[in-house]
Amino acid sequence: MNRNLVPIASLMVAGSAWAQSEPLDADALARCAQQVQQLRSEAPRLLARNAQLDEQRESIQQRQRALAAEAKGIGSEDLNAGLGYSERRRVLNDEARAFNADIERIKDEIRAINVVKQQYAANCAQRSYRRSDFERLSPQAQAAMRAGMDGIEVPYTD
Repeated sequence: MNRNLVPIASLMVAGSAWAQSEPLDADALARCAQQVQQLRSEAPRLLARNAQLDEQRESIQQRQRALAAEAKGIGSEDLNAGLGYSERRRVLNDEARAFNADIERIKDEIRAINVVKQQYAANCAQRSYRRSDFERLSPQAQAAMRAGMDGIEVPYTD
């Protein structure tokens, strides 16, 4: 067997699988456009919110360190200082609990937007569609399909 035919045969099989992929129908094209629009609107919002939460986390951690240092200087006989410290600690703990709840909410939102991205990648990316179906989309949906995923940075959770 000619050694040069093996790679060519492999390419032909891969190419024929690609060619067998059906074009998106009108409904699927509309869903793909909606997914791109959702990704384009939600991803920047989530990235910005994530940055805000990073700043808030740092602020809480700084205040926790300051309170820990303060606690070392409070004597057991100084009741007023101890009560003030306890109140500041309670307020900070409440803020930390609210922050943790915000973190869980954004994690859920990030997971959801990643599902949309995965669905787009699996069902829409690199798929052809009929021009007539494309022309029936709204101008915003057409623009989204033209842009695709270019320039979209989607946040993710670890």
